[in-house]
Amino acid sequence: TYRNLNFASAFPSGLTIGAGSRFLKLTTAKAVDDFLPSGTTARALNAGTLVNPGSSYKNVLAGQVVALTLNLRFDQVNPLFSSSSTWLGDLIVISGTFTGWTVSQVLAEANNVLGGVASSYSPDQMNSIVDAINNNYDNGTVNLGILGCPCTSSPTSSLARNSAEGGASLGKPNVVPNEDSKVYPNPTRGDINLSFENAEGGNVSAYLFNSGGRMVADLSKNVSRNGSRVMISYQNYSLLEGIYILTVKASKFEKSYKIIIRK
Repeated sequence: TYRNLNFASAFPSGLTIGAGSRFLKLTTAKAVDDFLPSGTTARALNAGTLVNPGSSYKNVLAGQVVALTLNLRFDQVNPLFSSSSTWLGDLIVISGTFTGWTVSQVLAEANNVLGGVASSYSPDQMNSIVDAINNNYDNGTVNLGILGCPCTSSPTSSLARNSAEGGASLGKPNVVPNEDSKVYPNPTRGDINLSFENAEGGNVSAYLFNSGGRMVADLSKNVSRNGSRVMISYQNYSLLEGIYILTVKASKFEKSYKIIIRK
């Protein structure tokens, strides 16, 4: 299968889910195959790190998070994984409790819940949305309408039309910064810089996530301004090689940037 052929290259250090002091790690494609599917109650992981538990440990939320982590990572490392030009992690939920959230944000929150980290959402709530995301493009032949493209709210946008016609509202518009906004250098050894115009003012927050959806740094304190120009500068040479996602939020936009760390 695709997973068996590509797991080692996509997850050279294994696939880890969870947060805080509770983790589950799968080191091989066979370990994933032995663990999935996982049923029973959605709940936080046991304390410590559970490695390659096979079918001896069952937790439906953990199983769903493993599946979503696989999909996001494969979509990151293989441009041909899907026909869409938009990274799966940037797609947004367009109905229900998590309307306006990106897939990567949902995954990060699900990992927090698995890790027993304080959250406003229950394991059952996280399991429901992660399950819905995992099944939205079942076998690549259907679209159940859970996710939408992170487009600007233009009259021609299908999401805007949906809202105007009484469908699901996106809540806060997912408008990206101006086109000159990009992370540099990229790839990088650990220097992360971003600048963009934000004439609206207000607070800007920024968070760095690893490929498993876990937040590794809060860059909000690294935000500075020069008039309407917003700059984010961060250095961390201890980051492991791999793909990271920088998510930036302001009053009128939210944007995720893919960053490659190379040593």
